[in-house]
Formats: sequence, structure tokens, C-alpha cells
Amino acid sequence: MKRYQEMIPLYHKIKYLERNSEEWFSALLETRDVAFVIHNVERRIGLTSLFNIKLWKLYIGYLEKCGQYSRLLETYSKYCRFFLDDKEMKEKYKAEMMKYGFYGLSTHKVYSFNVK
Repeated sequence: MKRYQEMIPLYHKIKYLERNSEEWFSALLETRDVAFVIHNVERRIGLTSLFNIKLWKLYIGYLEKCGQYSRLLETYSKYCRFFLDDKEMKEKYKAEMMKYGFYGLSTHKVYSFNVK
């Protein structure tokens, strides 16, 4: 019950800041609830902010900071498929894959979206 009471003002703050994705994201972080942040950001990206590159990058940074490596790689993959011209993020994605997973898997298969 105490946590609920603490979150009521934060809920109103999050709702108030919905129009500014950076401030909205910062308000979400105040919950200190990884699952809550993940669910809300992915919902927002999917419904209204698919082409909001800043929100995608904030989210990717958050996932790495929180150690959500599987979700991080999945999000990089989605980002790189939506923003095919962003070579810098493709390189970061490749580096993160080498760092966190897919050892021994051909990058040709993993990066098949790069092949024309």
C-alpha cells in the first residue's frame, strides 16, 4: 500500500510528460522498476513513436545499463531493421553481439538484412 501511495504523484508526472519523450523516459526511470520501464517504452515505440530515434537510443542505453542483454540485442535488431541507413548503430549492434552473444554464429546469417 505504501508503494502505491508513493507512485500516485509519479503516475501523474509520467502522464503530464507524455508529449516530451526524453522527460517522459526520465520520469519512467524514477519508478526504479525495470519491467515497468520496458513495457511502457516498448508500448510507446510500437503505438506512437516508431520513428523516434532519440527514444530508441535512450531505451537501448537503458537496457545495457540494466544488464538486459537479450532484450538489448533484440532491440538493436529491431532498430537496425527500421533504420537501415544508420551504419553507426549497425556497428554498435555487431559489437554488442560479439560482446554478449552469438559466439561462433556467422554474422552473415545474423546480419542478413545487410545483404542486398
